[in-house]
Amino acid sequence: MKQITKFNFSKLLTLAMFLLVLFASGQQAKADVPNGDGDLLWERKLNGRTVNDAVFHPINGNIIAAVNNEIWEIDPKDGHTIRVFEGATGIGSFGYIGISSDGNYVIIANGGATPIKLFDYNSGKFVNDVALVPWSSVDFYPNSTKILFNQAKKLYIYDVLTNKLVKESESLSDNNSFMRFKLSKDGKYIAIGIAETSGTGYSYHMELWDAETLTPIRSFGSPGDISEFRDVQISNDDQYVGFLCGGPRSLYIFKNDNSQLIKAYENTSAFSFTPNTKVIIYSGTKPEDAQSNIISLPNLDTVYQYIWARSLFRFNENNEMYAGGSTLKLYSNHWYTVGVNEPAGTSLKIEQVNYTKNNLQIITNGIDIINSLIITDTLGKRIYQQNNIAITNNQAEIPLSLPSGNYLIKLTANGKELTGKFIVVN
Repeated sequence: MKQITKFNFSKLLTLAMFLLVLFASGQQAKADVPNGDGDLLWERKLNGRTVNDAVFHPINGNIIAAVNNEIWEIDPKDGHTIRVFEGATGIGSFGYIGISSDGNYVIIANGGATPIKLFDYNSGKFVNDVALVPWSSVDFYPNSTKILFNQAKKLYIYDVLTNKLVKESESLSDNNSFMRFKLSKDGKYIAIGIAETSGTGYSYHMELWDAETLTPIRSFGSPGDISEFRDVQISNDDQYVGFLCGGPRSLYIFKNDNSQLIKAYENTSAFSFTPNTKVIIYSGTKPEDAQSNIISLPNLDTVYQYIWARSLFRFNENNEMYAGGSTLKLYSNHWYTVGVNEPAGTSLKIEQVNYTKNNLQIITNGIDIINSLIITDTLGKRIYQQNNIAITNNQAEIPLSLPSGNYLIKLTANGKELTGKFIVVN
């Protein structure tokens, strides 16, 4: 009897030690993913109001938010409201907000109820109605006063200053309708969801279109049995496309150049590509999934994590993260600075700047997209500015006419500021 007791005790002790080691290794694996809950810079409750959409001002970095039926300008330093734009109330709750690349104009739309509204940023006042009543989304083209919007059967390019239609697409067939879309940062592509009706109900399609010709390029297939497209995005470098669907909530991330499905995530409530292409996902329809992960593409490793729920994510050029909804929050860029942002040995720099025949060529290293570019003369006078310039094969080319002289170039990319110079000889 004593021998049996001793034997059983030994087995239990061994099992306990095994479970302890297993638990410790699991805890260690958890600890390997940095947690950013302590990175909160500020938080502000909205007392029943909701941020439906938000953008960062491209010049001063302030947050421009559609808060119910108002437009707020919010200070990113502490979250207080700098001002409320005039003339926005009384026209319904806004679902979409956009800002021109020079920061001078703001547009809002509420998804099929009223025409697109144009506001002057500098005065903070309503200018006029522009374009037609949008069906769902609206976006500014880069470095332009042109906007892209859709109705059920067509896409439209519209100039908000001249109040004139520039281009419209061919009409979809009778049983198809455009739903939510997103224009790429460089203005080349449109990722768009399309609904098709039949005798048995609806089917849905995910597609990529040319943003200049308004014609389809490729299909990403069907997300299956859903009820809507909740969000669509294209990464800053145009390499990835994401479709967030509802009913059930799920996220599909594709490789853009070959339509390859990288990953399908279930129970996803919100997502955003970070400036350097990584994606943040909140999988929160189940209590045990109430977390947001920054995931490295294309290897799908979780490199940073937040344990909270949000319905809207936006990033500024410094990689700080705005999290909206019923509570406003701004988080630091610690997720980026801990070293998850780029492969070891990669350094961001301007390799060379060349100017020939009214064309500026910028050769870079380690940069996917230039968040902002400013060119000045040697006296500091600003000559040219452009935001969100895509880098292809480590270089960007910009059509630009400059007189002979010496020029300085300053760009920001991945939260860093780089400078250079070049000479123009005509």
